[in-house]
Amino acid sequence: MRSSAKTALLVAAVLSAVAFGLSGHDAHGQGAGPYVSPTGGFTITFPASWERRPVAGGGIIGLSPQESGADRFRENVNVVYETLPAPMTAEQYAAANLRDMGTGLRDFRIVEQGRGPVGGRQSWWGVYSHTMGQPLMVLAYFLVANGRGYVVTCTGTPAEFARWRSIFVQVANTFRV
Repeated sequence: MRSSAKTALLVAAVLSAVAFGLSGHDAHGQGAGPYVSPTGGFTITFPASWERRPVAGGGIIGLSPQESGADRFRENVNVVYETLPAPMTAEQYAAANLRDMGTGLRDFRIVEQGRGPVGGRQSWWGVYSHTMGQPLMVLAYFLVANGRGYVVTCTGTPAEFARWRSIFVQVANTFRV
């Protein structure tokens, strides 16, 4: 059983891998159709042109296509989850993760946060910035279901985040538990 600190660090590791340019072949093909997690009890659908790659611990990351040869960052949406040690609300789960991210991520700053649905479930969401090789902006949804905590994380560069935000929200809203 992982702690929220480990989930926060896993999210950071995924972001780090993406920030420094994942390479290699896509283990799951293009994003057409929903991704069904064999162990996490969730589904999510990425745009058809996106690549899907597994994340350690049973998560998944969807990577946008590289827009040009000068595109140094592929916007992405990922899902990680953990079995919770005790019952908690989405707000409590978010608070624990954000606190851990605040101590583990460089230049971490919460920009906005609130409560609202994602994929038909109540979640706690936040937009935050941090630096990991380069400045990043993140929209993250935290939710709890069936004894598990889930984090749906949508990441872009500050210059591109506003342009990608509506796509991030659309993808996150395909998340089902």
